[in-house]
Amino acid sequence: MKELKLPQHEKLEEVKEQSQQLGEFLEWLQSRYTLCELLKPSGNDGEYWDESFVPVHRNIQHILAEYFGIDYDELMQEKDRLLEYIRSQD
Repeated sequence: MKELKLPQHEKLEEVKEQSQQLGEFLEWLQSRYTLCELLKPSGNDGEYWDESFVPVHRNIQHILAEYFGIDYDELMQEKDRLLEYIRSQD
């Protein structure tokens, strides 16, 4: 039987408790405030008035994955492989 490797899930398991706490905080934060990111102008002059803030359009899971160095897309691919593996065991 081939061993199923899930490195992104292993990373996630290592930070599970921290991730849960930060996730709860982010939910609370987003219920009261809008998270924004600073967009700087594409030119090199860096004029302050050319900078603007725009809302962050990433969900909490993506933000946490980025923070903990987990590749979210790869994590989802691993999930699909795991489900496929489980189905093949029946």
